[in-house]
Amino acid sequence: MKNLLLLSLLLVTNVATAQTHAKGIGTVTSVEISYINVNSKVENNVCNPVQVPIYGNANGNGNQIIGAIIGGAVGSRFGGGDGKTAATVIGAIAGSEMSRNSGRDIVGYQTEQRCFTEVKYVTEKVGNGFIVNYEFNGYELRTTSTHPYNIGDKIELNLQVFPMR
Repeated sequence: MKNLLLLSLLLVTNVATAQTHAKGIGTVTSVEISYINVNSKVENNVCNPVQVPIYGNANGNGNQIIGAIIGGAVGSRFGGGDGKTAATVIGAIAGSEMSRNSGRDIVGYQTEQRCFTEVKYVTEKVGNGFIVNYEFNGYELRTTSTHPYNIGDKIELNLQVFPMR
């Protein structure tokens, strides 16, 4: 009895499985390329000529001498005895140096290349397979494929069939 029940269950399962899948042949009616958008980062090195100022001292050493005198006068107000002398010398040196750096004038220009990296994002349409329209048993159906079929080609179909109720 157990063997008969097991055999019956096996037959019913095989029949049910056989009814859910079917094979067929369709005829290709049209093919179009399927596209997707792909974003890419593009880096480009860009160089341009730029006018750069040339610094010099248009007044010669006059600004440095005036700076030393003012620095020495300010420095002489600090300390006493030898300390006052040292403060005066330090003030003169500091005043001369400050006036040398701050009194720079533009005496001309020169051309230099300045470069930077320009970054752009580009979107491209890229082929991603094919959309295949085909006819099967009077129905127009559509699928996607990586194979480039031609109109009129026969394609083998593996169909999954479901009961209507």
